Amino acid sequence: MTTQRIKDALKVIGTDKLKDIIIKSEKDNREYGLKFCNNGHITTTDTCVGSGCMLHIEPCKDKKTIGSFHTHPRGDPTEENPYYNAISDTDIKHSIYSNEEFHCIGVIQDEKPTIKCYLPYYGVKKDVASNFLESMSNYEKKSHEYNPTGRYDELQKLSHEKSEELGNLFTKYNTAYKKFVDASEQAAIKLRNLPNQGADFIMEL
Repeated sequence: MTTQRIKDALKVIGTDKLKDIIIKSEKDNREYGLKFCNNGHITTTDTCVGSGCMLHIEPCKDKKTIGSFHTHPRGDPTEENPYYNAISDTDIKHSIYSNEEFHCIGVIQDEKPTIKCYLPYYGVKKDVASNFLESMSNYEKKSHEYNPTGRYDELQKLSHEKSEELGNLFTKYNTAYKKFVDASEQAAIKLRNLPNQGADFIMEL
């Protein structure tokens, strides 16, 4: 994976639209975002609107998610978040969870709309991220196999062996998740203190 993939994805939106989204986000003090999808060619989801520091972006549905873009407004000037211009630990967690190839944020930096993009695993050790994804997948697959309805009363009817197996898988998943969360938080802190917040690709608009 190289930054060329990022450049190709951003071209689908266009610099003028990206600039408008970042400026509008700053003005409204709301996060805006979208996902990049690929099914032979790169497309995007519709632009979603969130709050000052929270956003839920609609998935790519039947296409493969390859990356995402969202904004970080500075917020109230009297209570400015000094870390708004870097990828957050939540961004890192969501991106790895979604198996994205890259993650971009849009900010106002030095009074200029700026795009900063990051490549996995964002400073999280690959084995920590892989262990989390694998343990989560193992638990979810087996849970769906043994209890496809997801109902608690059906779960109670499982045999002792199946209940024990699910319990062990959940314990492994929960342990891996805690390590993953801690690693994401530490990675975000480290990136904030690197030149250009550790971004792999930067574009001023």
